[in-house]
Amino acid sequence: MSNRPLRILYDHQMFALQRFGGISRIFVELARRLSADPACDVYWHRGYHIDGYDVSDFRPRLARYFSLDRPPPGLGRWPRDRINRHTLRWFSRTIWGGVDVYHPSYFDAHLEPIPKRKRLAVTVYDMILERFPPGQARFQPTIEGKRHLVEKADVVFVISEHTRADVVELLGVDPARTVLTYPASDMAIIEAAPLPAGIADRPFRLYVGPRTKYKNFELLQQAFARSDWLKREFRVVCLGGGAGFLGPAWETRRCARAWSSAATPEPASSPGSRWPTRRWPATARR
Repeated sequence: MSNRPLRILYDHQMFALQRFGGISRIFVELARRLSADPACDVYWHRGYHIDGYDVSDFRPRLARYFSLDRPPPGLGRWPRDRINRHTLRWFSRTIWGGVDVYHPSYFDAHLEPIPKRKRLAVTVYDMILERFPPGQARFQPTIEGKRHLVEKADVVFVISEHTRADVVELLGVDPARTVLTYPASDMAIIEAAPLPAGIADRPFRLYVGPRTKYKNFELLQQAFARSDWLKREFRVVCLGGGAGFLGPAWETRRCARAWSSAATPEPASSPGSRWPTRRWPATARR
């Protein structure tokens, strides 16, 4: 048996897709917390990314780290995913002997064979695309990539019992290969504060995230537009995802007074920024 630390590789995928978000935050916290454990060596290919996380507090603890905030010289016309595919291949080759566990942050099947590893771990967050197919070709690579990675994985982390049931039913996964790992939070250290003015006077429904078809935001709008009772009895508070839900199409629904947007405080660009964990919940895995 080797006495060396467990080598874990995290990749760039979600950090090239979202500035801040639940999935990318999970992987930041995994890297932060596991790099503090002497039994683990964390290798992070952050790659050519768009996220704004400040990782300066734990970056020195990483066994190896690679990050770009602009294309390499001469490669300005290369797509981001092509740059990251090549740099991941280079990064993986610098790890002598490979890693014990490769844990990709999303479902690009083309990246799976690149790192030399002993085990593959995959996290499945939900099966919405499979359960409710959007009928758009752009989602097919994600659907097919998820299936490929789950089939290859030695362990499949799921974030809820419902997700586990869907993975077993829709992908035919042996339940013994799944591990239920709930997302955690730092809410215990957040100071309580009064609700914003105009919200505390009646019950409200909290909508979190981008206002897209993925989360059926338009159906929620339509329901409020058609129901005087909903508009009278409830407010809707939209947290995160920008404030761009007002406009001509929205005004025709005649319910803007029942809606509010509570934008999360967004820090400046990396590397000098840090998500304000003491003000807002932080999704992390313990």
